[in-house]
Amino acid sequence: PPLSKLLNNKTTMTLSLAIISVIMTLILYLVRPFVSEFFMRQAGLAITHNDAKKAYDHHVRAITLSPRLTSYHLSFATMNLNIARALSQKNDLNDDDRQNISNLLSQSIRSAKIATTLRPNDASTWHTLAVIYQNLMGVAKGAEDFTLTAYQRTITLDKANPQLRVQYADILTQLGRAQEDPVKQNTYYDQAQESLQTAIQLKNDYVGAHYNLSKLLESRGDLVGAYLAMQKVVRYLDSNSPNYGQSQAELETLKAKLPLPTPNSNL
Repeated sequence: PPLSKLLNNKTTMTLSLAIISVIMTLILYLVRPFVSEFFMRQAGLAITHNDAKKAYDHHVRAITLSPRLTSYHLSFATMNLNIARALSQKNDLNDDDRQNISNLLSQSIRSAKIATTLRPNDASTWHTLAVIYQNLMGVAKGAEDFTLTAYQRTITLDKANPQLRVQYADILTQLGRAQEDPVKQNTYYDQAQESLQTAIQLKNDYVGAHYNLSKLLESRGDLVGAYLAMQKVVRYLDSNSPNYGQSQAELETLKAKLPLPTPNSNL
């Protein structure tokens, strides 16, 4: 055949292959989100059936297909943490179990960090990372500082959320109790108290914030402040709550420790 015809045939074939390649790429691009979402649904089903291996594998497949979806990384981070927690409850941990727990926790941190990189201004990503680090406190070196830093970032991004302030205060209180140096202890307690008071400013009827503030003030020797805070617990707590009777009893216990006349909060 003439050279021109061969060239035309070759050009036509090259063009056809290019078109096919573009079409396949387009199909893959369009189908990929549906496939990855399918794997995430399968992961969810596996979790409900307590099949950790399938849940793990389906997460990996979904993330491989859609590596920039923050929700997938957060889900994977949480799942790894939960598997590590469950595994750590075994009574007879062997070396393989300990290594698996370490690997799961490392993967959990990595996935949460990827989420914060993908969406650095999303409070939920930093909160997930903070919770993961919180679970490592007392186990991994530096986890306390990482936890506080992640919570501070979360609060900065979600300033109006009182629940975050209470959670942050809980960690500060826990760290304060662990301190032997009274100066360091008071520093943690001061920060915790400030965080709880801010939570109350954001939501005045937040029972949990008033209760935690009462217990913190009592531990610091401020019985009047503890009593006033517990008064608000009783005031705002639903009388049908199973905790109502206990709160009233704690209020009476505090009252018995106070000098007369008994203070009262009308705020």
